Amino acid sequence: MEENEMQPAVSFGAWLALQTNRHDPVGDLARDFLGDDGCGRCSDITEEAPFMGVEDVAATLTEHRASQPAFDAFNMACAEWTGR
Repeated sequence: MEENEMQPAVSFGAWLALQTNRHDPVGDLARDFLGDDGCGRCSDITEEAPFMGVEDVAATLTEHRASQPAFDAFNMACAEWTGR
């Protein structure tokens, strides 16, 4: 994000948590990201989401070896969140 751009008022994780009812790739990402996948490798994302930034979400997706379509949806979500 460039210096002269304003950060959205809500964190990326909190915004993503509000997208779970959508029927598009961003909604799929939100449901997958916040869902209980039973992987046992992460703490409760639902509780952490409001405090997570873009980098945190990207790191979690990488850690969980997310698919390319998940990263494509992540990029769409980032663009929408920042208004670009």
